[in-house]
Amino acid sequence: MRPIHSFIAAAGFTLALAPTAHANGEQACAPAMLAIVDAWLSAHPFLADATSPDLRADSACKAAPQDPAVTIVAAAYARRPDPRIDDGKNFVMALVDTKAATVRAAFKGTIAEDAVLHVSQGGLRLDTARYELAPGVRAFGVDVSSDTIAPRCVDAWPGPTRTLFVQDGSTLRPVLAGFLLSQWQVVSGEACGEKSVGQSTHSMLAVSRHATHGYADLVSITTIDDSHAKPGRLVMRYDGRAYRMPDPMPFWQATIAPEAAASAPAKQ
Repeated sequence: MRPIHSFIAAAGFTLALAPTAHANGEQACAPAMLAIVDAWLSAHPFLADATSPDLRADSACKAAPQDPAVTIVAAAYARRPDPRIDDGKNFVMALVDTKAATVRAAFKGTIAEDAVLHVSQGGLRLDTARYELAPGVRAFGVDVSSDTIAPRCVDAWPGPTRTLFVQDGSTLRPVLAGFLLSQWQVVSGEACGEKSVGQSTHSMLAVSRHATHGYADLVSITTIDDSHAKPGRLVMRYDGRAYRMPDPMPFWQATIAPEAAASAPAKQ
């Protein structure tokens, strides 16, 4: 099979590469960094309910490559038991000014959880690959992984999803929601059947030289494990607010959603 990097280069894309290790190693957060975010959340609580450090399920921190004075922080918080609230985690993404010890910009939302997705320690990983979408605009992302073990007989099972953000003043705005990085599925026969055939796919993002509405197009490059097939290619174009995929959306799973009326962060 033709090397994937050769395929991308020939197509005129810039591949956004990032390591795949989980955040509980090189992306561990210093207590002081989390304290800044927790203080900001005390002044700007989640709409669903207030939170506290003891409810934090996971976190990840990484220096912003374009500004060493800024640290990117992602954190998920368990919700207080409430039968009126659907299962899930409160989620915050923040740009922290390490010198001023303040939050420059932030996003508050939720991570929906179900029988497939459950976020715990090691479930968040920051992605700071070169997503240069426009002059002066560089996106960064967070990968969400589940600690749920797949049942013995299923037709399909998703891997981590990636959501990309850009800074928009004092807020962080998601521009690509829940991009599925990998998945396994039965492509022939029935799950657990004697003649069933499973298939694993992996997807990566590339930045195109072509732009739509001022932002570079993103290209999903999908390969099938143990296959000589040519990598699949799907172009995602910016519509002025976010990147959209045409229906059907085989490699798309939205896991992070904004609050109904998220408030903008204020200076502390």
